[in-house]
Amino acid sequence: SRFFKRFMGWGSPGWHDTFRDLGFNPAPPWTVIGTPLASLVPTEWPVFWIISNSDLPFYLLAFGLIWWAFGLRMAAVMTLWLNCAQLNEARFTGGFLQYDWLVSSLACIAFYRRGWYRASAVALSWGAMTRVFPGFLVFPIGLKVLGSLLGWDAAPAQQVPGRLQRGPLRRIQTRHWQFSVALTLSCAFLV
Repeated sequence: SRFFKRFMGWGSPGWHDTFRDLGFNPAPPWTVIGTPLASLVPTEWPVFWIISNSDLPFYLLAFGLIWWAFGLRMAAVMTLWLNCAQLNEARFTGGFLQYDWLVSSLACIAFYRRGWYRASAVALSWGAMTRVFPGFLVFPIGLKVLGSLLGWDAAPAQQVPGRLQRGPLRRIQTRHWQFSVALTLSCAFLV
């Protein structure tokens, strides 16, 4: 903290403002899950250790999902990278729903890869509604939809399987419709 104090100055925002943040600023969906989970047992009980390390089962779930969608090699590389990245040092244990956004994002990618487009959107909605930045994973699909609407696809809409066959939006692939509708509905539910 002494290192940062030199760069913050005494103006506003400054060094004195750093102590005003009490550290609890989650989104409402996180609070709906986190508050009851944190209140299950008193913090003095030994079983609270399981609650305070609630991210550990999620890491195992993410590993399993990446293995399922991309294979063991990709899952091993992901695990190695996450554990070797300097910013993750000493952050994997003791996390109380701290990396739920990461698991949500990885589940989205895994489900999409396996063709579970609705489940992919629902998984992404959690990360997007609790941390916002995972929602940027929607941009590649948005670009594909825009490309379809503008006619940048090589094949005519009637000859491509898996597309809606009627209406002005018939160029958009069915998987993109499924993803978009499921994401919109699940985000609306979380709001």
